[in-house]
Amino acid sequence: MNIPNTIFQTWKTDQIPDYFQTFADSWKNHHPTFDFQLWSDEMNETFIKENYVDFLPIYKSYPHNIQRADAIRYFLLYHYGGIYVDLDILSLKNITPLIEDLDCFFGIESTAHNAIYNTPMIASNALMGCVKNHTFFEKILEELYQQNIQSDDQNQLVLHSTGPFMLNRVLDKYPASDVVLIDSKFVSPLSYLEAETFVNDNFVGMSSQLASAYCIHLHWGSWWKS
Repeated sequence: MNIPNTIFQTWKTDQIPDYFQTFADSWKNHHPTFDFQLWSDEMNETFIKENYVDFLPIYKSYPHNIQRADAIRYFLLYHYGGIYVDLDILSLKNITPLIEDLDCFFGIESTAHNAIYNTPMIASNALMGCVKNHTFFEKILEELYQQNIQSDDQNQLVLHSTGPFMLNRVLDKYPASDVVLIDSKFVSPLSYLEAETFVNDNFVGMSSQLASAYCIHLHWGSWWKS
């Protein structure tokens, strides 16, 4: 079974800002046969109401919209199967050779981030995919239903409740042989600081880091940057 050639992205409305449009177009240009779906906040809430209504109270109770944006991506992939791509990821070439024949995958963040958070690895929810009803995504949904994460720090709350640290917690609990973690050199070769330089100077001094990359996560971080 192969992951469907559907790419999901989300935004507040059905019109993404111009500064994200270049990134979105890069995926369409390199994947002309794929189905692209942009899901708005309104569409996301309707989807939860119609398909997972018992999760709706949790979904609506999140204090930050990024938590809902995180949560919905897991539900969409579990429900339909496909690939989720953050809007701040630039495609460099067709990703198919990297993920063909996989049932479930997650990109790994730049290794430079490990020291910041004192962790050996960070599996990211910015780029991930699975076949419909994959058992590991079912475990993610169970974690979202059951958890009760509290923190006065917005970043920590988001990261541990719906973001990458939640995802890594589930990976630790339920190791699965068919869950593939894709090396950061292929999908997230730049740290968030290097990504800022890339945006400003465009490739200057970074050719070796980008040699193997299929895409670049640019870490625009609209929810955590001022």
